[in-house]
Amino acid sequence: MSADEPQTDREWLMRIDGKVDKLLICQEDHETRIRILQDRQMNWLGRDGVIAGSLGVAGGSLIAAALWVVGVGR
Repeated sequence: MSADEPQTDREWLMRIDGKVDKLLICQEDHETRIRILQDRQMNWLGRDGVIAGSLGVAGGSLIAAALWVVGVGR
């Protein structure tokens, strides 16, 4: 054992407590980063859904109009 190693149970517990505090800070930072990424992904999915839905409606309308003009619908 070196001179800076904890010698008593109290010293060990204080050292462990300090390390646990650091781990909790890292965990909170990690969860914050993940939460931001998830929010961004949900925004992208929502926007992409609106774009895809709009294109589907527009494409379907164009096809229906073309068929109506050609006379398939009669």
